[in-house]
Amino acid sequence: RGEHVALVGFNGMGKTTLARLFAGTRAPTEGEVILGHKVIPGYVSQEISETIPPERSLVNVVRLEDASLTEASARTLLGAFGFSGDDAFKAVGVLSGGEKIRLAFARIYAAKPNMLVLDEPTTHLDINGRRALEEELVKYEGTVIIVSHDVEFVRAVAENIIEVADNVVRKFPGGYDDFRERQ
Repeated sequence: RGEHVALVGFNGMGKTTLARLFAGTRAPTEGEVILGHKVIPGYVSQEISETIPPERSLVNVVRLEDASLTEASARTLLGAFGFSGDDAFKAVGVLSGGEKIRLAFARIYAAKPNMLVLDEPTTHLDINGRRALEEELVKYEGTVIIVSHDVEFVRAVAENIIEVADNVVRKFPGGYDDFRERQ
């Protein structure tokens, strides 16, 4: 609870699969995933179309996460994430990579999760967006699970490391530098 963890390892080792299991978007082939009592996951996939259909409008995406949002309040929320005016009625499929990431975070904000599962969240962010995300995640009181090859981002956000290697998953207490030292 409240832990900030990074999943690290080489490509193809299963980091994304493990993130999807935590987020509840994939069922395990064996065993079961048991989340804590009242855990509400919020998931940002590295492939946005996996979680947000490309034909949906931005305002519709946000309102689906919180049915109590009026159209006006959904548009206000989208405005806080850089979508102004008629942008709210664009289809998700026409957005750039950076806009899709911003929409994914607006969607999570509307859902109010207490566990964030973020798979490569910095991929389409510029340096200012990356820093802003980093700062918000450090302050976030809920659980954060990130998959990222951005070592500086992992250093800034993760308090513990889970290494995903060939048929092995190991947890290391401490940040990224502690993990590297133990290796």
